[in-house]
Amino acid sequence: MARNDSSGETPLTGGDEWREIQLALQIAQVMARMAKDGLDSIRQPQIRQHVLRPPDPRLGRPLSPQQTNIESLLTTYFKLRMPDPLEVMNLQDAFHRIHQRLLGMGRESFRMVSHQVANDSSEPGGDTFGYVITGQNLIYLNETYFGGASPGGSTPGATNINSATTPGSGGRRGIVSVDPAGIRLVHSREKRASVILHETVHLCCGAAGAIHRALRAGEDVDTETISCRTGFPQISSYRAAIGDAYVYARFARCIYRSRSGRRNP
Repeated sequence: MARNDSSGETPLTGGDEWREIQLALQIAQVMARMAKDGLDSIRQPQIRQHVLRPPDPRLGRPLSPQQTNIESLLTTYFKLRMPDPLEVMNLQDAFHRIHQRLLGMGRESFRMVSHQVANDSSEPGGDTFGYVITGQNLIYLNETYFGGASPGGSTPGATNINSATTPGSGGRRGIVSVDPAGIRLVHSREKRASVILHETVHLCCGAAGAIHRALRAGEDVDTETISCRTGFPQISSYRAAIGDAYVYARFARCIYRSRSGRRNP
């Protein structure tokens, strides 16, 4: 195995590499659990609203702020207004499967590859932070975004510089850590967790839908800097939403951000 060919390399344990991936994996597990539990919390209210109508007293108790936020995110990302309890249950089941898959992952579930391998292995416009291969239970991670310096610091001897604006970055500059192994873009653990969750959706559900097709067609799709209050313009229906991993990952990430007190990106 080697990260400069298509086989990839198991994450290294000698430095921060596996530790940082492991921490991101733990956050991805929390994201999926919060999404699953949040959907479960609104199932019964949705059933009551679906079966009953005001002024029935059983509808009197208002939703909590967290439940209201989840309903808003369901509208924004999954295009559900007054969602049918069956749709909520199906999404909850999907996040349950995603959560279980994440809980079962360890170091052998990942392979590190170089940026060149990630670009060569992915379809034009496809996922290059990480990707999966049909028939395998592995997640391949681009070392440019997951290897080298950790988000909390730099590799010894590295020099931090402002990077050029990267496609899809919304015009923002990031921090690049330059070390003997090459260039490393230092992303937050939350961002790395979102990538791991995204690729896990591919493992569980396939889900390479409208947003993926737009990227492959060369469209400029902002997958990172949009506000949690703004959905993806490529998604216009529930059917389209459940077919794209970007929607699942963004929905879970927004719930995580709201519950952890983080501001919208």
